[in-house]
Amino acid sequence: MKKKEKNRITYIDTAKCLTILFMILGHIIIFFRNLGNNHAQLLIFIHSFHMPAFFIISGLFFKKEKILKESFKQFLISKIKSLIIPYLFLDISGGIIDSILKKQFSLKIIVEILKKTFSIKPNMGSNWFLLSLFMGSIILYFFIKYYKEWFKYIIISIVLLFSFHRINISGVEITTTIFFVRGLIGFLFLYIGYSLKDYYFNDYNKRIDIIVLASILLAVIMDINGQIDIWSCTINNPIYMILGGIVGTFLIIGISKNIDNRFFQFIGRNTITIMGT
Repeated sequence: MKKKEKNRITYIDTAKCLTILFMILGHIIIFFRNLGNNHAQLLIFIHSFHMPAFFIISGLFFKKEKILKESFKQFLISKIKSLIIPYLFLDISGGIIDSILKKQFSLKIIVEILKKTFSIKPNMGSNWFLLSLFMGSIILYFFIKYYKEWFKYIIISIVLLFSFHRINISGVEITTTIFFVRGLIGFLFLYIGYSLKDYYFNDYNKRIDIIVLASILLAVIMDINGQIDIWSCTINNPIYMILGGIVGTFLIIGISKNIDNRFFQFIGRNTITIMGT
């Protein structure tokens, strides 16, 4: 395992860098697809793990000992500082900049921007992640704090609920529904990261043969499950969606353990800024 740099696990920063670069590549592919160039398989591959990986990586750093000692007020304040304040800043400033570029800036537009931001319908589409991470984190806090043996059936029930509906609510204007479903998906992957941290931190995933096998397995999963998109709540088969997230994050972290690059680590430390802009 690579050394920590000022209490940071540097390969995790690298993993976040690779994941954000995949996210950017995915948006570039979507842009060119709209121009008539189709790279469907590459897009399916990226979507099979890139957003789940952000949630799983965040879940790695939930510690039971800390949660048990921390009051909900303390936890809530910390998440407001790390997620909601960046969300408000990035979404409001992004909406204002967008209106200026479109030469539509006015007091009325500012009011509309604020209304969207505070009604959990972000002006900047990528900011949905911060809201979902916030909701998922709140659920995970209570899940860990008051854990009972029967809580595992809640996880099973959520997966079965998704299985039954094969959820795809893309285009639905009921933002509270989308917010809730995204938050539940976020919670599932946060919990996976929290539960499987030893699996991800163990250095056997840096071996080249394991990386190759994980790549093949991810390719099989994406081929079976097709296009998923957490933003639009399109998950197809939830079992394969979860497996894709687990394997894809395992793969990205394994690759990152073989990369020691300060620039990548710098990008990884600033993924929220990059995502918001």
